[in-house]
Amino acid sequence: MALVYIICPHCRNELLVDGDEHVCGRCSSRIVLKKGQYSHYFPGNTPKIDPGPMEAGSGPEPAPGCAVSDVPENGAPGGSLPTPPAQPRCRESFSFRFTATAKEYFGIWIVNTLLRIVSLGFYSPWAKVRRRRYFYANTLLDGAPFDYLADPLAILKGWLIAGAFVVVYSVCNRSYPAVAPFVAMFFSGVYPWILVRSRMFNCFNSTYRNIRFRFTPDYKGAYREFLWMPLLAIPTLGLIIPYLLWRQKRFLVENTHFGAASFSFDATPRAFYRLLAPVLAVVPVMIGSLVWIGLAAKGGKPLAHPALALVPVGTFFLAYFLILVYVPTVMANVVWSGTSIGGLRFSLNLKVREVTWIYLSNIVSVVFTLGLLAPWAAVRMARYRFERFTVSGIGGLDSVSAGERQEVGAAGEEIGDLLGFDFGL
Repeated sequence: MALVYIICPHCRNELLVDGDEHVCGRCSSRIVLKKGQYSHYFPGNTPKIDPGPMEAGSGPEPAPGCAVSDVPENGAPGGSLPTPPAQPRCRESFSFRFTATAKEYFGIWIVNTLLRIVSLGFYSPWAKVRRRRYFYANTLLDGAPFDYLADPLAILKGWLIAGAFVVVYSVCNRSYPAVAPFVAMFFSGVYPWILVRSRMFNCFNSTYRNIRFRFTPDYKGAYREFLWMPLLAIPTLGLIIPYLLWRQKRFLVENTHFGAASFSFDATPRAFYRLLAPVLAVVPVMIGSLVWIGLAAKGGKPLAHPALALVPVGTFFLAYFLILVYVPTVMANVVWSGTSIGGLRFSLNLKVREVTWIYLSNIVSVVFTLGLLAPWAAVRMARYRFERFTVSGIGGLDSVSAGERQEVGAAGEEIGDLLGFDFGL
């Protein structure tokens, strides 16, 4: 059999094989090549489908999504002595750039803050849209910015509905305590539906190169992942939480689309258990120490050492660090590094130590300036994250976006008819 140049359909690894069956050295996937159809890749060119008939039994047919290149010595189909390509398709890498400045954003932020105060909060949807449009427009990938197209009135409508629910729950909790649990159960029952609607709204109103993002309204899957599966956390004493988070992230990623291209998620539950292992180990110790100190104080017994009185304070700061710094930082790395679209893979490399320093210094700066440095803190954090964010793969961004423009119009109108409001999730 002639040498063939293939791309693994699972991890996009480039392989050069000379048999009907091969195992990818990167992801260990088994790839079976059969005769029939061909998807040829030539250096520097776009894919060409079925370049011509070949002798029976001599040509492989790739596994679904697998690109095959049978490149002869003369660089074109039909040669008698096939050889591997002299130069395989280059893997391109694209970095995000964040061009916002604290000075520019301060002007937007101060106006938004003043108008919120004057309007008693009713200007908040317009403030949210102005802020997102500024951040989107200053987020560039391959030199092209993103855009946010949401209607503030749609956001206001969703917020009014959410606000009405909060008022009803507060009134019931004070005046009718027996009714409050049923109101809370009702919210838990509609939360998956709200989540899907909000994701649909935000994706539909986010564009890149005039192509909209989309989110599939899989309500059945949302209820399974965000309502029924979390009930298992109680009988498993929380040990199933990393697995539940993995399922939820996979649901959100794989139901998101860029035009007609779908995002893929190949992170493993093991990665989530690894990143949450410190939390699973520390939380029982924190709870046990607080319970022990509380029981000692209730019984009037003095603590064995005065320094133990600082345990609640230390526990608070440790919980703050784990919940607001460590878990979001490491999880963002795992989720984005496990996400791909077409032949492109994302990579995020945030450092916990660096994020901790940025958080702490931002908090100190905002507190001591009475909030005036909040725009600087927001821009600083966003710039750091995008400096650590890259996209790489074979074929470049055009290979993902070129074939999508044909389907976006009809899909966009259909989705637009389903959207009426945003809950701000």
